[in-house]
Amino acid sequence: MQKHVGIPQKERKVISEMVFGEDGLVNADSSFSFNSKSTDVLGRISKYPKLSNYFATRLRPNIQSYVNIPNRSSPHSGLWTNNNCESMNHIIKMEAEWKSMKTPELINLLHSITKLHFSDVRRSLYGGGNYRLAGAFKQCSIKRECWI
Repeated sequence: MQKHVGIPQKERKVISEMVFGEDGLVNADSSFSFNSKSTDVLGRISKYPKLSNYFATRLRPNIQSYVNIPNRSSPHSGLWTNNNCESMNHIIKMEAEWKSMKTPELINLLHSITKLHFSDVRRSLYGGGNYRLAGAFKQCSIKRECWI
């Protein structure tokens, strides 16, 4: 918005908030709300034809397809946050003993960590291990005796 269109900083901040803010387009809770917020954004950026065209042809469809619809249809309530990433990063560093690794070694390390997580997830199906099924998935649980 700054380099290619030349929108002032205050206006860029307002437009970004309308699209990506807490009450923005990406967090619309229905298709009606999404369309309404899209119209508001288009009204706001109508004086910038280049941005308006980009929004209508690229950004809006991508947000709708890859962000808004999946968020509305997803059974989980939280999104992957930086805290989750930092936690996983710490696990990888601990397993690698804080040393640089060659690519094949790193791949093997990540594979072993992933296998462990899959084991933990499987154990959550019968109530063992570190994980528990979330409320929406409790119906998928099975008795330990059946699992064994």
